[in-house]
Amino acid sequence: MAGRQFSLEPKDVPRVKTRHRAIKTKIPAPETVPMLEKLRRYEPVSMSGQPPILWDRAEGFAVWDKLGNKWLDFSSGVLVANAGHARKEIAAAAAALLGKPLLHTYCFPNAPRAELAEKLIALAPAPLKKVFILTTGAETTENAIKLARTHGVKVGGRRKIGIVTF
Repeated sequence: MAGRQFSLEPKDVPRVKTRHRAIKTKIPAPETVPMLEKLRRYEPVSMSGQPPILWDRAEGFAVWDKLGNKWLDFSSGVLVANAGHARKEIAAAAAALLGKPLLHTYCFPNAPRAELAEKLIALAPAPLKKVFILTTGAETTENAIKLARTHGVKVGGRRKIGIVTF
C-alpha cells in the first residue's frame, strides 16, 4: 500500500500575513510544480508524503519558498533541531573547518575531537567519564546495541543472546 501523497494540483488557499507566516500563492505554488514532479519521478514514493512546498531558504525556525511564502519549520531536521537554520556562528565555524585541509575528523585521532570530548565530559553528569562521538542516530543506535551486548557478555556470559529494540 502506498503512503499518502499530497496533490501537486495548485489549489487556492486563504492568504496569510502574520509575523511568522505568509501565504501569497496557491499551494503548491504553480511555479514549483515541475521541480516537485521531478522529485516524485526520481525519489521513492515514501518521500511524497511531504507537503508540496519547495523550500528555498530558511532562518531560525522559518522556511521560505522562492515566491515569498513563509512557514514555521516544525520538522526538526537533522543538524537543525537544536540550533535553527542559518545561525551565523555555526556557519562561521563550518567555514573555518572547510578552510582546513582535514575534513574527516570524528573517526581518527585529532585535536578538535579531543577538545570536543573533553568539553562534553565537562558538561556530563557524574559518573560519566567517556564519550563516543558519532554523526547519526543510526550509528548511535547500532553502537549502543554493540556496547550493551559487550557489557552483557562481560557480566553474564554468552547465555543471553537476544536484544530487542524499538
